[in-house]
Amino acid sequence: FTTTTVAWEPGTALTIEDVEVDPPQAHEVRIKVCAFTVIQTSAYGNKNYF
Repeated sequence: FTTTTVAWEPGTALTIEDVEVDPPQAHEVRIKVCAFTVIQTSAYGNKNYF
C-alpha cells in the first residue's frame, strides 16, 4: 500500500487515502516521490476554471 492524495471530482476537496499499487511489470519501474509542490494553475484546475 501507499498513501496518495486524491480529488475524485473537479472542485471537491483533496483526500489522503491508502491505495494498493501492483508491483512493476516487465519494462516498468516504480519511482519514489519524496516531495512535490502544487502550483496555482493546478489549484485552479481542480476548481474547474479551465
